[in-house]
Amino acid sequence: MPDVVTHVIIAIVIIDIIRHFVKNKKAFPLYYIFIGGLAGLLPDADVFVEIIGKIFGATLTVHRIFTHTLVIPIILVIAGILTMKIPAKKDSAAEFKLSNILFVIALGWGIHLLLDFFIEGNIFPLWPFSGVGFGLNPNPSAFFSTRILPVLDGLILLAWLWHEEATKKITDFF
Repeated sequence: MPDVVTHVIIAIVIIDIIRHFVKNKKAFPLYYIFIGGLAGLLPDADVFVEIIGKIFGATLTVHRIFTHTLVIPIILVIAGILTMKIPAKKDSAAEFKLSNILFVIALGWGIHLLLDFFIEGNIFPLWPFSGVGFGLNPNPSAFFSTRILPVLDGLILLAWLWHEEATKKITDFF
């Protein structure tokens, strides 16, 4: 399974790349990248349901089912479209546009699903309409998950930091 760091850093990098091509940076502030990174973790919140079940003596198997569906990002995108007319709330330092935040959360959530589909396999993209799982699951061993993925996480982070420094934008994050 992709590590927590993988879900966060890949979402951050992809959303930052998208932000790079946005002309009006005020319309796509840096905190959207942070929100998207956090959203990359949200599908694994179902693990807490299993933990609570164990505390109460129940064995629940819900991980990667109801939160690993395309239905949730689609609902978020629809909600984003429906809230586009709501004006942004201007705070002293930031502008909060609900529709944009919903789109970024949908993107982070979708990136999580793609990572699990390609690396772990067996997500349920059409749940609750279908209980059929899909995925490539190229992960042949625990060695891949415990040794290779953390190295890839580090390399992706370093490449992103190098890119930010090379384009003189690393100070945007301080």
